[in-house]
Order: sequence, then structure tokens, then C-alpha cells
Amino acid sequence: MSDIISAIEAVSYNIYWVSALFVSCALLLHVLFIVHWPLSLQRWKQSEYIWIVLTFISVLGLVEESRRLNLKQEISRHDKTVVVARDSVHNWYMNYQTYSCVTEPNTVQCAVMSDSLKGLNLLIASSQDHPEIPVSFLLELNSINELVSPSVYQVIYARLNKYSAARMKYLAFIASARRSYARQIIVALTPLLFIFGLAIKLTKVTAEYARSNN
Repeated sequence: MSDIISAIEAVSYNIYWVSALFVSCALLLHVLFIVHWPLSLQRWKQSEYIWIVLTFISVLGLVEESRRLNLKQEISRHDKTVVVARDSVHNWYMNYQTYSCVTEPNTVQCAVMSDSLKGLNLLIASSQDHPEIPVSFLLELNSINELVSPSVYQVIYARLNKYSAARMKYLAFIASARRSYARQIIVALTPLLFIFGLAIKLTKVTAEYARSNN
């Protein structure tokens, strides 16, 4: 299915192909319905519905493309927010690990903070996207109350919650940006449907002009 959509997009997003198709459709419709099989006035009036429907579908495609572009901007903005929130958590661990190991290198506090920082680094490195950092990740800090007091614990807890909230918003926008197959088809066909509708309208105008001169 993706190959079909890619093939349609290769034509729809090429200005030369679109121009050539418009001219070809217009010429073909002129030859068929003006020269060889002229349509009655009633038939040409009925053709209005065809090009209106095609134009409406094209508008839907433009709206969908606009929605996706807006979502991409939101995704980019929220991605930066998530990175800032994640770095805030990582910096806290890095600063406390440095502090505990510089002041007292051979202590439980240093070992716990080093293991926690290593685990956090592995968690971040293991995911191409922003990984989930569960609250349970903070449980190890309970064993070093001398270093991480309840008030300090609340600081990292708040930072982690901020990261989780920013991550959920980011993932929600990612999910919204995914298109169904039907939407992909509509967007890919938008230029082609529009030029075919214009070709029908142009042929109708030519037919009306020719009829008025007879």
C-alpha cells in the first residue's frame, strides 16, 4: 500500500507532471465532449456536481495537510520541552553523584548515586525516542536519606513528574500526526483531483462559449 501512495505522491508533488496532466485532461475532455460527443446543456449542468465534489475532496486534503503541518510544529516544540525536562532530571542525578563521590568517594551514597546515574544513562541511550522514567526509579534514593532528604527528594520527584507530563503530551501529538490509509490517499490525490475538476470546469466553459456562438 505504501508503494502505491509513494507512486501517487511522486506524480502529485511534481509541478511538471501536474501541469502535463491538467493540459492532457483538458484536451481529452474537449476532444471527447465538445468535438466527438457534444453534451446537452442539461448534461453540462449536471457535470457541475462532479467538479464541485472533486474540489471539495481536494479541500479536505488541504485541510488534512494543514493539520499535519501544524502537528509537526507542535511536535517539534514539545520535543524541546521534553528534552529540557529530561535534562533537568539527568542533571540532578549527575550533580548529586558528583557531589557525593567527590566529598566521600567510598560510601553508600556514592555507590547508590553512581548506580542510579548509570541506570538512567542506559535507559536514555536504549531508546530512540524519549523513554519512560518510572517513579519506581527513585526508590533507591530512599536508602541514602543522609544525602537525599525528604525536601530534596521532592525536588527530583517534581522534576520527574514534569518530564512524564511533557512526554505524554509529546506522545499524544505523535499519535495524532499518524494518518490512516484513507487520509494518506486523499492527501496524495488532492492535486490530481483538483486539476481534473478544473479540467471539467474549463471544458464546460468552452462548451458554453461554443454554444453561445452558434
